[in-house]
Amino acid sequence: MLMKRFPLLTVGIIAKTLMTADSLSSSSGGVAKDARSQGLFQTTPLVESLPLSKLCAPHRVYLKLDLLQQSGSFKDRGMAHLCATTQKVYTANRQREADGVNGSSDADGRIKVISSSGGNAGLAVTTVARKIPQMDVSVVVPETTKQLVIDKLRSLGADV
Repeated sequence: MLMKRFPLLTVGIIAKTLMTADSLSSSSGGVAKDARSQGLFQTTPLVESLPLSKLCAPHRVYLKLDLLQQSGSFKDRGMAHLCATTQKVYTANRQREADGVNGSSDADGRIKVISSSGGNAGLAVTTVARKIPQMDVSVVVPETTKQLVIDKLRSLGADV
């Protein structure tokens, strides 16, 4: 899919998800804990940077090694939060429907996540979402995206 053809697609889906998410009573800390317990992102180490600590003396400077995330980017954390929230909202809505409260959902029972990215964000959401059994990912890429990135997204299970 090309971003040129669908520039507002992601915004509408995120807005719809966030409006529904407001009705949940959990804190963002609970979502982060859920995402971590599902293994949606890695716990990465902090290491002291001696050159930066020397520059900022007497303060010590630590670096978070998020390059060790599966996608190679810190964006796994944010995408894990987004996917875990989306899963939680979707599950709550499905339960309300089963209880006859309101609404309707996808007939196939799948959660569909759409990202617009030609790089790290697309790789992160694809890496995270494939760990959630009922979640599918589409990544809308710019026309200038390198074929290597498109192939990588597809190999991870994204519809590009």
